[in-house]
Amino acid sequence: MSNPYFQFKRFRINHDRCAMKVGTDSVLLGAWTTLSTLKRSGGRKKILDIGTGSGLIALMLAQRTSSLSQVSIDALEIDIEASIQAKENVKQSPWEDKISIIQGDFTDPIQLSNLKSSRDTYQLIITNPPFFIDSLNSPNQQRTVARHTEAGLTFDHLIQGVSSLLDEIGIFSIILPTTEADRFIRQASEQRLYLLKRTNLLTKPGGKVRRSMMQFGKKENHYTEDELLIEIARHQYSEEYKALTQAFYLDK
Repeated sequence: MSNPYFQFKRFRINHDRCAMKVGTDSVLLGAWTTLSTLKRSGGRKKILDIGTGSGLIALMLAQRTSSLSQVSIDALEIDIEASIQAKENVKQSPWEDKISIIQGDFTDPIQLSNLKSSRDTYQLIITNPPFFIDSLNSPNQQRTVARHTEAGLTFDHLIQGVSSLLDEIGIFSIILPTTEADRFIRQASEQRLYLLKRTNLLTKPGGKVRRSMMQFGKKENHYTEDELLIEIARHQYSEEYKALTQAFYLDK
């Protein structure tokens, strides 16, 4: 049985009622994503976390922006039980007043309309989305919706929604398997979301790249690509990985 909670340096995540547990993908995305558009923006600063699950990424970004004024985070989650647990995780954190957990479906036109009408555009939108497009569905419906695009959030729905909510100078950040990343890049460019940065993840030296973290914007700009090695040997983490996650993991 998996641990019902995960303790970080400044907050705790209970995830026993969430389909998707705390994992490396979300931790890396939350630590890696640039905050440059928030730091450049004056006045109110807005972040949207799509499919927040346990609230992990929203809480990581709350910690990372704790020195910035007027930052608020909307964290959307379709699953009722997960959204309840995310609210509980936020309530016991130092940033309860900074994060709003919203139970809703990003593919629902009414939900999108509510996000547009009641809130400003977002300087940062982030997601660790469902991505198993062609694999077999899980018998657990909660886990299926969390993991499969055909049962939940498709790339088309995601891209169109992000395009309508993202600020003109904003950043959209996402992590995907490399098998889906190129397809997503093509579909995003058709909606005028342009790839700005890509970091390919290696789990071990000489291993295959299995994940890509990517950042998009509405304006074409200089594109950069690099790699991040997670482990140099079994349970021996690279210096780059430790530097990226040291603000969060207890043992880093």
